[in-house]
Amino acid sequence: MGSNKIILPIIFAYMLFFPIIAYAYMLLPIVEVYDGDTIKTHMDSRLPEPLNKVSVRIKGIDTPEMPAKSYAETGKLGRAECVEEAEKAIKAKEFVQMMAIGFKKMKVDNFDWGTYGGRIVGDVKIGGVDVADALIKEGLAVPYDGKSAKTHNWCE
Repeated sequence: MGSNKIILPIIFAYMLFFPIIAYAYMLLPIVEVYDGDTIKTHMDSRLPEPLNKVSVRIKGIDTPEMPAKSYAETGKLGRAECVEEAEKAIKAKEFVQMMAIGFKKMKVDNFDWGTYGGRIVGDVKIGGVDVADALIKEGLAVPYDGKSAKTHNWCE
């Protein structure tokens, strides 16, 4: 019985990770642009629902924190620290949504499992355009090494 507690998670992890390790890049459906640096997707038929749902964190950038979903009605900042950050976060999300118009899939390259469970971190291209580079060029993201907690003060 004790060995099953170890073996079953190993088998599940193998089933979960093997399809990702086997490819140099993945073409994944764009389900929802969650914020400027995260896009929700699913792993097609590789896993049953809800296990196939995963977020892709765009590698190498950090975008402003999104305000509360009720921000437009209530002005609640949520994770944003100021109105300027909330407004830039909304612009970053809208920018990525605009990039995705007309494209059903994104190319995810140079990927790995993120530090936080349930998400992939990788380079993302939509329509052949590097999303991180485009966001930085628009002033809606800053370079991020994935290690430090806070990279930029969006309120200045």
